[in-house]
Amino acid sequence: MEFTNPHQQIGWDSERVEVKLAVELPFWVLVEDHRYSVEVNGLTLEIETVSDGIDVQRGTLHTRTHHRCSFFGRFPDENQGGNYGPVDLIQGANFRQTRTQCWITTTVLSDALSALESEPPRSRIAMEYFVSVAMAHTPFLNKLVNAYRRVTGDPFSGEITEHDVPVWFLVFDGDLCPLHLVPTLGQDHYPVLSSKAGREPDPYRAASPDEINLALSRHPVPGEVELRDAWSLCYRGRFADSIRSAVTAIEVLLEARLQSVLKTKGLNDAAVADQLATTKNRFALRLDDYCRQSGRAVPGPTLHYLPYLNGLRLHRQFEITRELRHDIVHRGRRLDLSLRRPMRRALETTTWLFDWLSDEEPIGDQQIANYTYCESLRGSQRMKWEIDGSGVHVTPLFNSSPDDDDHADATPMPRRRALRSCLKLESSAQSRLMRFLTEFSMQR
Repeated sequence: MEFTNPHQQIGWDSERVEVKLAVELPFWVLVEDHRYSVEVNGLTLEIETVSDGIDVQRGTLHTRTHHRCSFFGRFPDENQGGNYGPVDLIQGANFRQTRTQCWITTTVLSDALSALESEPPRSRIAMEYFVSVAMAHTPFLNKLVNAYRRVTGDPFSGEITEHDVPVWFLVFDGDLCPLHLVPTLGQDHYPVLSSKAGREPDPYRAASPDEINLALSRHPVPGEVELRDAWSLCYRGRFADSIRSAVTAIEVLLEARLQSVLKTKGLNDAAVADQLATTKNRFALRLDDYCRQSGRAVPGPTLHYLPYLNGLRLHRQFEITRELRHDIVHRGRRLDLSLRRPMRRALETTTWLFDWLSDEEPIGDQQIANYTYCESLRGSQRMKWEIDGSGVHVTPLFNSSPDDDDHADATPMPRRRALRSCLKLESSAQSRLMRFLTEFSMQR
C-alpha cells in the first residue's frame, strides 16, 4: 500500500459538528441508566449509560465485524427516536442483548464525515481519523468507570483499552458506522495472507507444529514468559502492566545468570545465596557483579543507520524503563493509549538486553519473524490526539502540510528525505566502522 498524505485528504480546518460515539462495555454497570458529565483536561462531555440495549444485525449469522448491523441502542428504539429504518425480515435478522452501552456526545470534523462516502484513499483516511477519535475518548470512559468502581467496589469492572472494546459505533443523522480499533478482533475468519487476484488467500502460519513440539520439550529461559507477558500486555493496551513485566523479566534472568556463573566458580548453594543477598534490590550493582564475574560487558553504543537507534545504549535505555516502572509502582503513574510508540521502544530495547543476557537463541529474532503481520492485525496508528477545553483534536502524526510538493498518494517529502539520509548514513556508518576497526587493530 502506498503512503497517503493525510493532510491532503481531509479538511483539517473544517467546522466541527455534533455526533455520538457508542460502545458496549465488557461488563454491566450496576446502576440505573443516567446521563453523566465527565471532565478530562478541561473538556466536559456527556456520557449516557444504557443497560437495556440490543444489537441487531441483518442475516442469520451474528458477526464480530458489525458491518451488517442495522441497530445498536436502547430497546426498542427510544435512544435514537426511530431514526433507524426497519430490519428487512425477508433477508433474516438476529439480535442479542448487550451489556451496558455508553453513548458519548462529542464533536468531529464535518469534512471527515463527508469523506466516509468518498472513494479511497480519502475514505480510508477518514476511517483512520474516526478510529483515533474513538481511542481519544477512552479517558472519558475510564474516568466514569473509575468513579463507578470507587462507589461500588464492583470487582468485575475495570479500566478499558482498545482490546477490551475493539468495536465502537459512529452515529450521525441516523447512520451507524462501525469503527474497528483492533482489526483482528473484528474479524470472523482465520488470519490470511493477501494473494494475487484470482487466487485464494493463504492462511498465515506463525510457526510449525514441529517448532511447538520442540518448545514443549524445552524449559523456557528464566524470565522468558515474563517478557512474553510484557509484549502481550502491550498489545492489549495494558502499558503499565507491560512495563512491570518487562523489568521483572530482566531481573529474573539476571539473577539466574549470576547464580549460574557463581556456581561455575565452585561456590556452594549457601555461598551463592549470600553473594546474591549483597545485591538484593540493587539492580545496577548486581549487573556490575555479573559482568565482573562473567567477564562480559553490556553492549556499548549501537551503530545503526536509523538516527533514533544510532548511539543507543542498552544499559541506559533499561535504566529509563526501570525508572518508569518505579513511577508506576511507587507513584501510581498512569500510562494512556497515546504512548504506543514509546512503549514499542521500551520493549524492543528490553528484548535486545534480554537476548544479550540470555546468551542463547535470540528471542528478538522470533519476535521479528511475526512482527510485521501482528502489527497489521493490531492496526496502524497514523493519528495523534489532544484534549483541551475546546474539544478532542485528532491530527496526523506526520507534520507535512497540504502545501508540500508531494502528490496525494506519494510518500511525504520529509519521509523520502529521511529514507535517503538513512541509506547514506548506513553506507557512511559502515565505512566509519571499518576505519575504526582497522585503526584499532593497528594500535593493538
